Amino acid sequence: MRATDCARPGAPRQVRLALVVMGLAVLALLAACGRPAGDLELPAELSGLGGRTSAPTYPVEQRDLSVEIERVARVQSVRLQELYFQESGRLAELNVGTGDRVTQGQTLARLASGAIQHSLRLAELDLEIDRLRSASQGPGASSVERRIRQLEVAKREETADFLRRRLEAHTIRAPYDGVITRVNPEVDEVVEGYRTMIEIADPQELELQMDVSADQFDRVEVGQTAHVEIESGTWAPGTVSRLTSRTSGRDAALRREEYVVHVKLDDAATVSFRMGARHAARVLVDFRRDTLLIPVAALREFQGRTYVRVLEDVRRREVDVKVGVRTDTRVEILEGLESGQIVIGK
Repeated sequence: MRATDCARPGAPRQVRLALVVMGLAVLALLAACGRPAGDLELPAELSGLGGRTSAPTYPVEQRDLSVEIERVARVQSVRLQELYFQESGRLAELNVGTGDRVTQGQTLARLASGAIQHSLRLAELDLEIDRLRSASQGPGASSVERRIRQLEVAKREETADFLRRRLEAHTIRAPYDGVITRVNPEVDEVVEGYRTMIEIADPQELELQMDVSADQFDRVEVGQTAHVEIESGTWAPGTVSRLTSRTSGRDAALRREEYVVHVKLDDAATVSFRMGARHAARVLVDFRRDTLLIPVAALREFQGRTYVRVLEDVRRREVDVKVGVRTDTRVEILEGLESGQIVIGK
C-alpha cells in the first residue's frame, strides 16, 4: 500500500474494522486454548464481548446443610426367621402359602420320608423286643449276660433316636406364632438341604427396612436420626436400630450383596403399621451448620484439579477450591470462595 492511500477518506473506517476483526480473532484463539477471555485487559470496545455467557450463574450461599439418605422403606417384622430342611429330598407336603398365619409347632412342610418312617418303626419294634428280653432274664443270669442285654437295649434306643432326628430333619415346623412372608418350593420339587424354603415373621413387633447401596451403607451408623412418612406430608421421628447385609442368589452370575438399614420409630405405639406396606424414609447421615454451599452444576473437576469459574463484573476467572460434603444437588466449599460470590455453571 502506498503512503498516500492512508489519506483517503475511507481509510479510518477500514482500520477500525480491521481492529474489531483482530480482536475477535484473539478471543477465538484464547477460547481454543482454554484460557478465559475475562483474564485479559481488552480494548474498551471489545471488553464487553468477553463477559457475555449463556451459562447459568449461582451465588455462593452460607447456610445449614443436612445430608440425608432418602429411600422407600418396607414394613417388616423385627423377628424374621428363614426356615429350611436339614436334608435334601423331594417335597411331599406343603401346608402354607404367603400371608398365612400359623401357630408354634405347626407342620409347614415335609419331605418324602417313607423309607425313614419304615426303618424307625422296625427299630422301635426291635427296641421293645430287647427290653422284654432284658426284663425276662432269670436270677441265674451272669453279670456278663445282664450287661449284654443292657447294651443291646442301648443300641436299639440309639438307632431309634437317630431315625427320629432324620425324620425331623425332613420336616419344617413353625418356631413361633407368626405370618408366612415367603414360600419358595412347590410340591414334588427336589429341594436342597439348608436352602431357605419358608420365611416366617412375628407381626407383634414391626420395623422399617431400607435397601441402600454399599456407599450409603458405609455412611449410616446405629443411632442416627431418621424420619418416616406415615401418611402424605406427615413424618414421624425414628432411629437407626441396626445394619445388616447378606449375599443373595445361589448362582455366581446372579449373586449380589444386599445392604439393609433397619429403622424403628421413637413412639411406635402411636402408629399403626401394616406389614408389607411401603413408606418414604430418610436417615440423617451428616449435618453441617452455617457452611458455604454451591450447586453441583458449578463444580468442575479435570485431571485431579477441583475448581470453579467465578464471575466478577464482566470478567471470569478460575478458582481452585477444597470441597467437603456432597449431596445430589449441593457441594460444601471449605476453601477458595466467600459468601455472595457468583459462580458460573456448566
